[in-house]
Amino acid sequence: LDFREGFRLPGLISTQSRGATLYSEFNKDAATSARYPVKSEQRVQMGEPAVAEFVIFLSNNNPENGFLWVSAPPYEIRADGLTLEDLNTQTLITMQVVDVEEGGIYARHTEPLTANTVYRLRVSCITPNWPAPQRTGEKWRFETYDVLPNQGGTAQILPINSNDNLQAGFTLVSKLSLDVSAERGPPQAIIEVTLRIRSTNSRPTELAIIAPTNFNFTENCLVDGGADVVQCAPRQPFRTASNEVRQQALLRCTEDGLSENPGDVKIQVVTPRVTPSTKSWYVIGIDAANDETVGWGETA
Repeated sequence: LDFREGFRLPGLISTQSRGATLYSEFNKDAATSARYPVKSEQRVQMGEPAVAEFVIFLSNNNPENGFLWVSAPPYEIRADGLTLEDLNTQTLITMQVVDVEEGGIYARHTEPLTANTVYRLRVSCITPNWPAPQRTGEKWRFETYDVLPNQGGTAQILPINSNDNLQAGFTLVSKLSLDVSAERGPPQAIIEVTLRIRSTNSRPTELAIIAPTNFNFTENCLVDGGADVVQCAPRQPFRTASNEVRQQALLRCTEDGLSENPGDVKIQVVTPRVTPSTKSWYVIGIDAANDETVGWGETA
C-alpha cells in the first residue's frame, strides 16, 4: 500500500470544573433576575426555555470558517441565542447557524478557534419533559470540524475536536400547579386561604408556600390538609437576592408524598396592613429525605 496521508485523530474539548450551568428564562441575566426575584432562584423546570452555559477549551486549533456541532437529545437546541465568547479577550466569536438537526445544530465560526483558549459557550434550548421520576440523564456533545459533515459525500469525516459525548447534563424539576382563593378580609386579620396544588412528575413530601409581601402565617396554620398534608407551620422567611422578604409556611405531607389529586388544602394567614403590589403565591416541592427541590409553581 502506498498510503501517505495518515489519519487525523480528534483533539479533546474539555469543560472546566463547575463550568456547566443551566439558566431559566427568569435568571439568564442580571436584568431578568431583578424582574423575577422569586422565580429567578428556582431550578429550571421540565419543558421550558432555558440557556445552557459551558466554559470549554480545545486541544486542537479549528480553522476559520470551521463548524461547531452542539447536541443534547432529548433537549431541543434552538438556532437563536447561540454565542461563543473568547474569555481571554472578552470578545464574541461570529457564529452563523447553518444546519439544524433533531437534537442539535451546526454553526459556522468565521474566526479560527485556538487551542487552550478558554471559551464560554451559551446555547438556547427547550428542556425535555422527563417521565417521573427521571429528571436528568442526557449527555451534551460538542464537536468542531473544518468542513461540514455529510454534505453529499459518503466518507465519514472525523471531527478536529470532540468531547466524546461525555458532558453530563442537568437536573430538572417538575411544574407544580397552584391555585389560591380566599374571602376578602380586613387588614391584619386572620383569614382562611384555600390552596389547590397539583403535581404530575414528582411526589414531594414537603411543600414550601411563599406568600405575597407582608402576609404572615399563624403558628399552627393548618385548617384542613386534604388527602396528603398533615402539618403546617411558619418557616424561615424567603429572602431574595435583592433583599425582598416574603414569609413562608412549610406543609408536611404523608410519607407517600403529594398525590396527583390531593384535594384542597386550607390554611390560616394574617393579612397585611396594605394590599401588596405583587400578589403572586409560590409553592416549592421538596423531597425531604434528600433535602432537594423537585418542583415549583406559582399562581396564574
